[in-house]
Amino acid sequence: MFYKNKLAYLLIFLVYSNQCFSTLDKQIVQISARKCGTYLLMKCINLLTGRTGIKATEYEHLDEITLDKLEQFTNLTEDCFFRNHLVYRPEYASIMVKNRCKIILIYRDPRDQIISYIYYRKKMGHDKHLSIDKAISSLIMHSDMYYEKNIKNIKSFYDAYLPWSDIPGALTVRFEDLVGPQGGGCIQKQYECIKKINAHLEYNNNDEMLAYVANNLFGDTRTFRKGIIGDWKNHFTPAHKQAFKEVAGQLLIDLGYEKDFNW
Repeated sequence: MFYKNKLAYLLIFLVYSNQCFSTLDKQIVQISARKCGTYLLMKCINLLTGRTGIKATEYEHLDEITLDKLEQFTNLTEDCFFRNHLVYRPEYASIMVKNRCKIILIYRDPRDQIISYIYYRKKMGHDKHLSIDKAISSLIMHSDMYYEKNIKNIKSFYDAYLPWSDIPGALTVRFEDLVGPQGGGCIQKQYECIKKINAHLEYNNNDEMLAYVANNLFGDTRTFRKGIIGDWKNHFTPAHKQAFKEVAGQLLIDLGYEKDFNW
């Protein structure tokens, strides 16, 4: 009788776990600062794994997500992964480390992020009173245009996300490496970036599949506008450049986008 009950419980557990949870070492969490290639990376992960990215849509400020809710989003079915604009908090990181999540953080040149974010907000009907020029200045120096709480300028915006790169199980990729030649990038860097993501997620896709992902990655996503590297050069004035250097010039050097302040 004990054997039969034990077997029944085992079968129930196997069925339940197969339906409701993926294996612990296959939980995938995509983290991206807004307008830094969220849909580009999501599309890459989808093509590599066949999984669908889902987000916590009920939370406007993802630094307010409850720990119980985050626990759910890091224990998804094996056909899903959690994608989000989740600012770093130690308690969030602890949950992801505990659940052995495969974290991928993507960011881009903060100057390009500003331009992409402005056009996105205007497309959504926000900031109609602001010119592009004034919106750039506002986002660089001091703004209430950020959704994230307690973000004051472009430096603090990036500071809210970059600590994810130091978490065990995290991989950091740059938009510029993933976007490929259609976005002004390098085809070899794109292929190597996709290969790195594939290895990090521990999927056994061959070279032919990686090439397929590269060939089908650019564009055709919900918030796509240009996806071009260096678009900031078409918008930044000398005053914008000076303000950016004062607020976040060192950030560009630390991220490898500039060698010094002479740009």
